[in-house]
Amino acid sequence: MPIPKNPTGTTELAVLGLGGIAGVGVALRGLGPTGSAGVDWVLIVVATTGAVWSSTRAPWWALSALAGLTVALAPSWPASAVALAVLVLSLGAAATVRRAPIVGAAIAGGSVLLLATARELGRWGFNSLVAVGAVAVVAGLGMWRRSPDERRPAIYVVGAVAATAAIAALGLVAAVLAARPDLSTGNREAHRGLDLVKTGEFELAQEAFERAAAAFDRADNDLRALWAQPARLLPIASQHHRAGVALSAAAAAATDSIHQQLRAVDLDSLSIVDGRIDIDAVRALHAPMAELQLALDEFEVSVDAAYDDWLSSPVLNRLDDLAADIDEQQALGDKALAALEVAPTILGADGEQVYFVMFTTPAEARGQGGFMGNWAELSFDDGRIEMTRFGADQDLNRGGDRPRYLRHVPDDWMTVFGRFGYFKGEDGHVGEQPWMNLTMSPDFPATAQVVAELYPQSGGREIHGVISLDIFVLERIIDLVGPLDVEGVPEPLTGENSAEFLLLGQYVDVDPGRRGGMLEAVTRQTVDLLLETAPPDPLALGRALAPMVDRRRLLAWSPHAAVQAVIADAGLDGGLLDGRAADVDALAVYVNNASASKIETFLEREFHYDVDAGADGSVSGVLTLGFANTAPADGYPGYVIGNAIGMPEGTSKLLVMVASPLPLCAAELDGVVTEIQQWTHEGFWSYEVWFEIPPLSSRELRLELRGQLAPSPDGDYRLDVQHQPLVNDEVWSFDGVVVEDGRPRAEGFRVRGATEQATVPSECS
Repeated sequence: MPIPKNPTGTTELAVLGLGGIAGVGVALRGLGPTGSAGVDWVLIVVATTGAVWSSTRAPWWALSALAGLTVALAPSWPASAVALAVLVLSLGAAATVRRAPIVGAAIAGGSVLLLATARELGRWGFNSLVAVGAVAVVAGLGMWRRSPDERRPAIYVVGAVAATAAIAALGLVAAVLAARPDLSTGNREAHRGLDLVKTGEFELAQEAFERAAAAFDRADNDLRALWAQPARLLPIASQHHRAGVALSAAAAAATDSIHQQLRAVDLDSLSIVDGRIDIDAVRALHAPMAELQLALDEFEVSVDAAYDDWLSSPVLNRLDDLAADIDEQQALGDKALAALEVAPTILGADGEQVYFVMFTTPAEARGQGGFMGNWAELSFDDGRIEMTRFGADQDLNRGGDRPRYLRHVPDDWMTVFGRFGYFKGEDGHVGEQPWMNLTMSPDFPATAQVVAELYPQSGGREIHGVISLDIFVLERIIDLVGPLDVEGVPEPLTGENSAEFLLLGQYVDVDPGRRGGMLEAVTRQTVDLLLETAPPDPLALGRALAPMVDRRRLLAWSPHAAVQAVIADAGLDGGLLDGRAADVDALAVYVNNASASKIETFLEREFHYDVDAGADGSVSGVLTLGFANTAPADGYPGYVIGNAIGMPEGTSKLLVMVASPLPLCAAELDGVVTEIQQWTHEGFWSYEVWFEIPPLSSRELRLELRGQLAPSPDGDYRLDVQHQPLVNDEVWSFDGVVVEDGRPRAEGFRVRGATEQATVPSECS
């Protein structure tokens, strides 16, 4: 029969019942337009019932289009089948041109329920926006076809709802405008406080968090104002209001807690006083630092609780930034707590700890960075620090009884470097000059194990750790404690001229016979100022040395697992390409001086890596290594530009070694095919070649590498490049896409970090 113009009351009740059932079904999907469960249920059920009731009068094509949308957005085959059935029902009703209101309600209700299960189309409730928009259009068309008497009450209801929503929105806008400056201030000061904690400036951080707490508290009061409360009934606006209230209140409490904990952290207690660090004061730092971590945890919880899919992108981005800062500080805090736990042991709380200190100079290259010409022995006993011995490498070469053995050194270290004085004779004893080539390997933990085993056999004591620092680290320390007035040095040594003097000046301006005593005087005076006379603020010392750690100029090792873990977390361990995953390519190019001179002051290196990488992990690369010797043929002492290989002065002879996980296919030196010695070292292939570079000349070594890595999850090619800290930084470029700190750039860059991770997208190959 034809569609009745005025359905009976029974039909109307049936339509409303179907709408209510659909509304309950939608509500059971867990949708949260306001984020408040009770309000959401009422809104969803009422809105769905009204939409279904209105849609019963919509044109057949509108209901069919709505059903078609459910088919397009169905998240699975079963849902697609149900959606298709609803579409067929709507088309069938249209074909008969005879449709009862209850059929329209079934089509509309089924469509609304299916749209509540639609697959994800985007962020910020985009599915809901599409569904609500489509249903609103169909419901509007149905309402338009109803009689004026039927439309009038609905219009009144919609108008009242719209007016209420407008008033609520205006109240929220007023509250947000009042709170916004304080929210911005709180966010800014919290970020600043976290940055200051990272650098150890706890007093300034305390002030920043105090300001953040006050600002968040004011913002919380504004957002809780009476006129902002109706916004809790508005979809989307409710989430922003709730997030703002929750975050401001929790952030106020958390930042105030952080502020209070920072007041209890006294880093001045770590200062060296009369050559001693107070171990009890170190232990006392653990509790407030642990409480600080708990306060950061609470801050993180409050930020996480503010997340909601309905929040706008700008709000989510700010939350992401704050969460990232908190995560970074938590990681640093965990490292600090671990360091405080082992610090008493390191400082000799349980008995004297002896540490071997290597002073290296990159003017004579070794794989680690530089040649160890001098060394010292440091004693830590109940917090007191003393330099108990000092000497040159030859003192250790001559010291101890014979024969000397290395029985616990890693096998691959011995395979690659044992031929340079560490494996002689049938019984395996070391040669007479083992200390001169000690730093040939770029893998510091292995080198430190050699030191720990060899030092007691060379006239020293059993040691509990090894520290290595080069001329540039010494210059940073002198900058804090100096200047130094050293007999025989033409001018005071400062943070501006120390490295230059120790690299070249000492060989030009100081009599060779006095050089050894002068270097000991420089070291002893620096240590005395550092420990006794003018100890620097511990934070200033940390800030000065941090770049040296990043550039692998300051390294440390301990045989104790807990201490070594702290060393590794601090980036001091200096392992060969540490932490490389199976799907990451890697390169370490390191040179060793083979001419017994200090000529690497004049060495410049420029490296280029052309890569063809597949998403399956296949890698084909061409590594081009350029070495320039800028040394003149005269004008400097033979100790600097001479050599022990009978070549003209100014000639440099290098042993170049390359570590890579990829097999070598071919090699050329200056365009001529050359043979390469191959080894395995720390899980990598190690390739080596020897060659000379005349003065003011250059050589080019080209290696073709090809192999298979594990496939990368994202299909990108990644490369770890390990830096060798010589006098002049190496310059790297990659396959037309230059990468620094993981970010593509349009020009060349200098590798400065201990391990730079570079990412070259596959399509750039």
